[in-house]
Amino acid sequence: MRAWVLLILGLGPALTGLCADDDQTKEVWIESTKAAPSARAKWSVEAEHYCSQAQVVNDPDARNGRALYAQQGVAREWYMTTATYSYQELYGRYRFTFRVKTSDNTTTNPVIAIGIRMQDGVAKENVERVLRGTDFRQANQYEDFTVEMLRGDSGYPAYLMWYRGGADVWVDCITIERTGDVTDKDLAELYGVPAFAATPLQPASPRALVVEGLFHEYYQTTAALDRLGVPVQIVPVDAVQGGFKLHGFPKTWEEIAPYSILLLNDVDPRALGYHGRALVKTWVEQGGVFIVTGGPYALGKGLTKGTLLGDTLPVAPTGPWELIPGGRIITPWSRVAGSPRYRGRSHVPWLHQLELRPDAQVVATAGGHPVVVFHRYGAGMVAVLNLTTLAGDTPGCPFWKDPGWTEWLAALFRFLTGQTRASLQSDLGSDPALTFSV
Repeated sequence: MRAWVLLILGLGPALTGLCADDDQTKEVWIESTKAAPSARAKWSVEAEHYCSQAQVVNDPDARNGRALYAQQGVAREWYMTTATYSYQELYGRYRFTFRVKTSDNTTTNPVIAIGIRMQDGVAKENVERVLRGTDFRQANQYEDFTVEMLRGDSGYPAYLMWYRGGADVWVDCITIERTGDVTDKDLAELYGVPAFAATPLQPASPRALVVEGLFHEYYQTTAALDRLGVPVQIVPVDAVQGGFKLHGFPKTWEEIAPYSILLLNDVDPRALGYHGRALVKTWVEQGGVFIVTGGPYALGKGLTKGTLLGDTLPVAPTGPWELIPGGRIITPWSRVAGSPRYRGRSHVPWLHQLELRPDAQVVATAGGHPVVVFHRYGAGMVAVLNLTTLAGDTPGCPFWKDPGWTEWLAALFRFLTGQTRASLQSDLGSDPALTFSV
């Protein structure tokens, strides 16, 4: 039986032209990495700023002097406004507050339905609240009504304002507040746990799936796989409104089972979606080799914490602000037996501050921090290459300028794929050029 590996190459702003950056360039880059879905915690939108189907009227009680208005007997029971799409509510818990008033607070008839309708996403995230006249304390006075939503990482929401005809209705604005994070455990409770007809991986020959993002060529992972003679299938990272998507990524067990190496290289794990993350976790448990690199879209910066993929790692990401200066790459004398010694003199200018799990094994370090670390997970293996393609002012030149980097990376891949229950060693052969003194 042989192991399988899937390789994902990712996105990340790289400053690769020089071995050192000036202070201004570093400041600009550091600030640019501080964007996160939780950065904007609360904001408001005007109800009349979309494709209004109801009237837009002047209203001195509205916050900006105008409101969306549906008159009983005149307006049809329909959307008061359409195309209320938003791309700002990214994976989290949200509270939506609709500011509404009605002409009659005595009627028990429905006057408006408020809520969220998901577009190109999961219907289970939809929320709706029907308001009757008696839900209002007073007539002709604005009041706040809220709905709560657990937001995953697929599709995008639209704000719902549906006139129900029981009385006149005005809608002023909607206030959106991010109240907390969401984990894959939360999504499992909402969506259910995906079930795959998974069986132990038994590939006929090594095969890798490479998802290529920005600056992927600097990691030289594809070149290392080529050196080992491993066929590579490339999947691009697609930038969409509200994040990234991997439209060409496997969606079923039958599609992922033929691959043997998975390397997530500076790619936001949310781009796979909850279903994709569950699929990869199952694939690793059945004998796959999963390799993750660092970068501004990876690990803590990529909001990996709380995901199924984060649970598989030999390290625990410490948070979205975990990038720190690195140092020269070394393989300590106490490294794992059989792992290739790195004899270059290159550096990792920036890396992640990570917490090792109890069973983690370190192959290489930089600046006292792990650079290559792995552990066994189920029948498979998961490794982290704590590398970023972000330049800095550390001495020496970055790893991607080392002429021997591809050769060492190929030897490292050979070693890592040999740590699973089903070794790839015999498949990869014995290339003398990849024999390292240990």
